[in-house]
Amino acid sequence: GRYRAAPDDWLLSRLAVRLGDEQAYAAVKAQAFEGETERRIEALKILARFGKDDCIAPLSAAVAADGDESLRLAALDALRRYRDPAIADSLLTVYA
Repeated sequence: GRYRAAPDDWLLSRLAVRLGDEQAYAAVKAQAFEGETERRIEALKILARFGKDDCIAPLSAAVAADGDESLRLAALDALRRYRDPAIADSLLTVYA
């Protein structure tokens, strides 16, 4: 990939991920689960639209984690795109 966006260039990141750039996807995924809250939320928004199955486990973990409610909600929103019944089971465990 030719992805060379600055970490906070979300428009370019979104475009690159949408076009299938694996390097951009890996960068967005890494930012979604580590670092500053604002960056994580922006990355989670991209994963909500373009995330792959490899995001299910870390998204579920982010929902279950203690911490910032806005991060938990962004991760929950990103999980909506998946139809895996195991997600519902893990969410029921978190919110039961």
